[in-house]
Amino acid sequence: MESVKVVFFDVSNTLMNFDYGTVAKLSGMNQTQLTKQGPARWKQINSELAEAHRRGEQPDPFRMLIHSLVYAETGLAGIEAVINGSDAVSLWNCTNDEARQAVEALRSQGVRAGVISKSKADGTLQTLLDRHGWMGLFEVVIDSTVVGVQKPDSRIFEMALARVGVKANEALYVGYLPSVDVQGANDAGLRAVLYDPYDLYQADLEHLVAAHGPFHRLTDLRQLSPLVRLLNG
Repeated sequence: MESVKVVFFDVSNTLMNFDYGTVAKLSGMNQTQLTKQGPARWKQINSELAEAHRRGEQPDPFRMLIHSLVYAETGLAGIEAVINGSDAVSLWNCTNDEARQAVEALRSQGVRAGVISKSKADGTLQTLLDRHGWMGLFEVVIDSTVVGVQKPDSRIFEMALARVGVKANEALYVGYLPSVDVQGANDAGLRAVLYDPYDLYQADLEHLVAAHGPFHRLTDLRQLSPLVRLLNG
């Protein structure tokens, strides 16, 4: 197995955490309730996305999340208030300190870093990262809204690999949705890392591997640098 030369990251729920507080203000819901419900909703959305991909569809996970969290309490009016009241990217606006430490640790051991993710509006992903202290840490930022291809389509991973000049088996991809991030990375030949900070998928590992291919699972991104050292011998 080739050594790991580059690690690519998702942004949402990986480098940046979701802003349930703003959703609460826009929808009129309780922030504590939303924050508590969020992780389980993402697991539900992962299953729905897997079914959608099998039908050849690519729904927007952000809209699925807002619908799942808000509809029962407020109906469509509350959903529209959130959608129209903020850009999707702006709701991932809390830097994940574990991720920051992970990226810095990787760079200190000579491993390169990049981003493959999605913004709602053209070009805003790089702006979001720069605004929240990530400037200069990533060699490449591939924004699916800009390039016109989104995960789990393997072409977006191939674009990133071409930009950094690294073979697929020399790269890891870290994300939080098995049906999108693990599936996409494996289809493109990268090694997949599932970030599972709420331990949502521990009981489903055998099923997930069968459905989406092999992956490493981390509950804390500070485990990433030791994982890469282990993989690199």
